[in-house]
Amino acid sequence: MNPLDFLDVAGELAAGLREAEWRSALSRAYYATFHMARRLLQQGGFEVPQTEKAHGYLWLRLSIAGHPDVCQAGLDLGNLRTVRNVADYDVDDDLVQDMFTLLVQELPKFEYDQDKSFRAWLWTIMRRKWLDHQRHRQAARAFQHTGVRQGIGYGCGVSFTPLPDFLQAR
Repeated sequence: MNPLDFLDVAGELAAGLREAEWRSALSRAYYATFHMARRLLQQGGFEVPQTEKAHGYLWLRLSIAGHPDVCQAGLDLGNLRTVRNVADYDVDDDLVQDMFTLLVQELPKFEYDQDKSFRAWLWTIMRRKWLDHQRHRQAARAFQHTGVRQGIGYGCGVSFTPLPDFLQAR
C-alpha cells in the first residue's frame, strides 16, 4: 500500500460535515506522514522500532537530523502527532471543534502574501485557541477543587498545563 493513500482519504474526510470526519482526517493525515517517514528512515538504514515507540523515534530522529528541512519535517510530524492524539482521544473535549470553527471564521480574513507563511498564520491562531482552552480548563478545575473564593481569578496560584512543544513560541 502507498502511505499517501491515507492522505487522499484524509482529504475526503476533511471535506465532510461532521466532527468525526474531521477528527478522522487528522488521524489519516498523521499516518500518511508517519509511514512515509518510517519508509524514509528505513531506506536510510535506520532500524525503526516496530512498537508504539516508533512514533517518538521518527519525529525525534528527523528533528535532530541536522538539515533544516528534515528538522522541520520532524517537528511537523511531532506536531501532527499531538493534534492527532487530541483528535483521537479527547472526544469529550470541544477543543478540536472549537479550532475548526475558529478556522472557518478566520480563514476569510487571511490575505495571501508571498512574504508571509500560511503555516505561521495557522499556528498563531491554533496557539491562541490552545492557550484560551487551557485557561478555561484550569479555571474549571480550580473552581471544582477550591471554590470561587480561593481558586478563580488572577494571581490565585493556579498553574496552567504546560503548552505542548509545538505551541511554544518560536
